[in-house]
Amino acid sequence: MIVAPEKKFKKLKNATIAYREYGAKDGYPVFCMPPWIFSSFIYLPLASVVNPKIKLISLEFPGWGGSSKLNKGDIDIDTYIDLAKDFINSFGLDNYSLLGVSYGGVVVQGLIQEGMKAQGVILISTINGGFSLFGDILGKTVIKGARAMQKAMRNEKMFKKVMIFARKTLVLFNYDKNRIPYIDLLLEDMGDFSIHEALKTIYSLNGRSFLSSKMKNTQVLLIRGSRDYFFVKQDMKDISKYLNNTKVVILPKADHDNIVFEPEKCAPYVNEFLDKLLPVD
Repeated sequence: MIVAPEKKFKKLKNATIAYREYGAKDGYPVFCMPPWIFSSFIYLPLASVVNPKIKLISLEFPGWGGSSKLNKGDIDIDTYIDLAKDFINSFGLDNYSLLGVSYGGVVVQGLIQEGMKAQGVILISTINGGFSLFGDILGKTVIKGARAMQKAMRNEKMFKKVMIFARKTLVLFNYDKNRIPYIDLLLEDMGDFSIHEALKTIYSLNGRSFLSSKMKNTQVLLIRGSRDYFFVKQDMKDISKYLNNTKVVILPKADHDNIVFEPEKCAPYVNEFLDKLLPVD
């Protein structure tokens, strides 16, 4: 049986944010940003194989997984970054790291751009600003396609069913049917979210880069799968001009969802990276 910790809630100025804590109560804090469109449940597999001295704290983005919804005009990547910043600051911690998977990695980049002083940054299955990951042409094509689908399917429930079916089909294509129950639980954990609102957060990326010179001297671990369908080799070259202290890991035969289905592949690198940041006993 797959069981995740109970969710906690933090009331911020502009929203109430749901979140989960995995690991030791007094463990070294790593604030985690989930990918699109998944909840904090996604970090359960990784939490089971990382150093027990590490505490993963994963929030739910507004409108997802129990966090309060935003006004329609506030649904974009910048609002997510601002709320994530307020959420982290509410803990009053000086020492912590940031971890982001896919879309969550873009939010992490935005947090550093906004001046957050993380000791370390871990980016899994993400590099440079969302859809710019796979180039302007493909990125704009995906956005246009999503908008066309949204316009054609005004019925929220039907649209959500189509998106979930597509997600499961992708999982079956890359993995096996035994992994579907995990996807079912993860989607259930998202709660009554709006797929239309979720798409707006994708549109707001619009090929923007969130890499910043402020990340230049931050310690960064970059993990990608060799079979990642968002993988573009040029991004590896581009990122080097922004960062000085980066370790790049390419996981052989790993896909975009490696953290979910094969966390044991990336956990050794995550542990090695964070071990250097743990306080000395």
